[in-house]
Amino acid sequence: MKTRKLRSKASGLICILLISLAGMQNPVAADQTIRFLAQDAEPKYIFRDSLGGLCGELYSEIAERIGAHGFQAELPSVGVPIKRILMDLRDGRGHVYCGAGGRHTEREQLYIFSKEPIYKITMVAVKRADDPLSLKRIENLTGDNALILTPFGTSTASWLQSHKQLKVDDQFRDVEHAISLVAGGRWGRVFYYHDLAAIYAIRRQGLGDRTEMLAFEHNSFDQWMLYSRHLPREKRDAIEGVIADMRADGTLRRITSEYILYKD
Repeated sequence: MKTRKLRSKASGLICILLISLAGMQNPVAADQTIRFLAQDAEPKYIFRDSLGGLCGELYSEIAERIGAHGFQAELPSVGVPIKRILMDLRDGRGHVYCGAGGRHTEREQLYIFSKEPIYKITMVAVKRADDPLSLKRIENLTGDNALILTPFGTSTASWLQSHKQLKVDDQFRDVEHAISLVAGGRWGRVFYYHDLAAIYAIRRQGLGDRTEMLAFEHNSFDQWMLYSRHLPREKRDAIEGVIADMRADGTLRRITSEYILYKD
């Protein structure tokens, strides 16, 4: 009898240990929580009294709807660098990230991209409102008064500098400062970057009446939801279903159109 009891207890302990190990290997499977990650980049994510920004608002909307699928969203309270986000997704510490660009083979092997882009950023040239400048392509901006301002250390700066006919000043770490220089006629003909950053900077400074944006539709980039490969498919499918509903009922466009340009 004692031997049977000991064997029974041992079997029970082994089962508990195996279940615990399974939960450690796939932490998402242990509960119904889906952890959303945020980048330290405004206005994609804005942390004030509550989570805001383009992706922050999308997260909040998804969180409200995902409960109907039996899951719970764990929303971020702070933004972190993109390298940390990619590591957390790869290792399963985080599960979802909104606003991923740069879709290529290497990333597709490490992560899962959403079925459709969540939004699109468009490159724009911000100029003074009274400047008659008209451009089809930024590459055509040449001449004496043709200085282009752009943020420091970005792929945009590298791309501009690869066009030797362009005059580029990429010293700017503050988008708002660069746009204010152009708006005031103090330095630069245009500020060149994506619409998400430009619109936000213009609004924050109240420069809407003093600036205009030239949009370059041919130079647009899809932005995706990025999922960890540790996230079970049923959870990913639930998020994709919520996003599809938001797209169909106009919520997705209503939120994103506050931050980026749309061409009907």
